Amino acid sequence: MGSAHLGNMLEFQKKGRVRVAAVCDVDEKRLAAAASAAAAGSAAGGGKVDAYRDYRHVLARKDIDAVIIATPDHWHAVQTVHACESGKHVYVEK
Repeated sequence: MGSAHLGNMLEFQKKGRVRVAAVCDVDEKRLAAAASAAAAGSAAGGGKVDAYRDYRHVLARKDIDAVIIATPDHWHAVQTVHACESGKHVYVEK
């Protein structure tokens, strides 16, 4: 699901609606694929996209306004609470 969300955000980025600043995944292969897709999508003026294995690094960034959480069900609540505590807007699906 995360790949689909990233693709949608990259389309919104082309229209100037969002800026994809970071991607995060604990799986190295998925992280590399997301980082590659984000970098390709950001090449047209979106800026640098950082890749993280630990979501807490994304939440610590002051330049991140919102996050999309696309994790296994048992992580949804924990990451949503942490994101809200960090002052981020959150999109998460059940």
